[in-house]
Amino acid sequence: MPATPKTPQDHLTKKAKSKAGEHTPFTFTHDDVEYSLKPLATLGTGFIRKNRRRTDIDALFTMLEALVDDDPKHKGDTLTAIDEMDREEFNQLQDDFNKHNGVTPGE
Repeated sequence: MPATPKTPQDHLTKKAKSKAGEHTPFTFTHDDVEYSLKPLATLGTGFIRKNRRRTDIDALFTMLEALVDDDPKHKGDTLTAIDEMDREEFNQLQDDFNKHNGVTPGE
């Protein structure tokens, strides 16, 4: 029987494998409509380098804008849904996004 094909995650540690969400789209619901953001892993090192001097809030929204669906029809809808959220909803979106991607807040 042939060996099982290797996957890119085979070399990762158990902790790194637990962050597998960063490779899957993140979905959220607002006003009973489901939206999605591209996987966090789609933002490469170049994105980080180009945005390293932004303020935290500017970097956050630049990242969200970069992760919305590429289709212009959906891009406006996703950003509008985020813009229409109140603070509590937006904070929940951030928390859920971070959990999905295995991101823990710094100290």
